[in-house]
Amino acid sequence: MTRNINKRQKPIWQKIKKPTSFYPKTNKPLMIKNHYLGKDFSLNYQEKENVKQELRNKLLHKRNLLKKEKIEEKSRKIKERLFSLQEVSKAQIIFTYVNFGSEVATREIIMELIKQKKKVAVPLALPKEKRLLISEIKNMEEELEIGTFGILEPKVNYRRIISPQEVDLVIVPGVVFDQEGYRIGYGGGYYDRFLLELRKDVTCLGLAFQLQIVKSFPRDLNDLPVHLIVTEKETIKPGPQKVKK
Repeated sequence: MTRNINKRQKPIWQKIKKPTSFYPKTNKPLMIKNHYLGKDFSLNYQEKENVKQELRNKLLHKRNLLKKEKIEEKSRKIKERLFSLQEVSKAQIIFTYVNFGSEVATREIIMELIKQKKKVAVPLALPKEKRLLISEIKNMEEELEIGTFGILEPKVNYRRIISPQEVDLVIVPGVVFDQEGYRIGYGGGYYDRFLLELRKDVTCLGLAFQLQIVKSFPRDLNDLPVHLIVTEKETIKPGPQKVKK
């Protein structure tokens, strides 16, 4: 039986107290005809989308309240933690997002990767197709301009399109991440589609502030988790291993 959502009810995310409300001990979702089966109630597709939208709105609002100085400070800590990872040092071709708004800053990350002689690619959005191309960047200061959605993208004369199959490591943004590596983005599905184009052995890594991490949220069977999440306080390896410093 599903529950209808109305203005007098508490937001669904406030009712979620434990991951086991949605997931059994195997950490795998139990799903029948688009319903999650939990101890308390089940969610149909629309209710799951409502949960995600509420979480998205709540945590995006919290993130947007961060002052510029705090974003810069936290981003520096994330950068230090990121470059301590073997996955980064071993990778030769790295895709990363270019930060926008209150996201974890990637400008210094991109510049450092280029300095280390890594091949760095950034996204180029195709709104009509709702998908991403990826383009190599060699000089962040000269080669980017404001593009789709107000996000910096490679200028036409500097577009060097490469295949997602060439990438060794992917750094993705997100509004919400859970402890198992699943993410909630902005709702456009660009990164969801992009991740499906990668080789199966590629490491996917999410950058987030600690305030963006939650225990769990409802998801679909085709949702793909990231392998690592780096925040200013910890490196999360979804599963039994979790590294804190």
